[in-house]
Amino acid sequence: MTDQQSLLPPNATDFERVLEVIAANRLASISTAIRTLWDPDNCPESFLPFVAWQFKVDRWNPDWSVALKRSVIKASIPAHKIKGTPQAIIDVAAAMGADIELVEWWQVAGTPGTFTLNMTATDAHGDPISTDLQNDIIDAVTVVKRLSQHFTLVLGANAAAMEYLSPFVVAAEFQRIDVQLSGALP
Repeated sequence: MTDQQSLLPPNATDFERVLEVIAANRLASISTAIRTLWDPDNCPESFLPFVAWQFKVDRWNPDWSVALKRSVIKASIPAHKIKGTPQAIIDVAAAMGADIELVEWWQVAGTPGTFTLNMTATDAHGDPISTDLQNDIIDAVTVVKRLSQHFTLVLGANAAAMEYLSPFVVAAEFQRIDVQLSGALP
């Protein structure tokens, strides 16, 4: 190394010294500060999947917007600390931009071990959220809830968006079902 003191021992070979110089020049040419790679807000977009992996993000979609990716990464560690609690469900849905109300079974004298998610099907601007994002939210909730719990998702529209949608609102209940086919289809 020319301008810095070498980290190699005095008995290092010439080959090791050449490798040290090459590695030092290569590291000096990196334009991104290493400390920004750990910060979801300042990390370059191309590094976000690696930061998500490091932060143990349970659900990742490369088609999400950059803002949503950063939000999900930032919410990952707090969500892991409280995983299995109602607050974890609320937080993970909020990180994905969903406005939800969680109603547990004991609040409405329902079936023990169940809860209902009342979710608006619109974003903050009143635009409908995509079906893919709805499925991502369902998957994220499934990951952070207690395994013994079952839930029902009720989609609705927020009051600000209702004046643009229609004078009538119909409440609908959606449940995820598993379908298995046996035999050959005609």
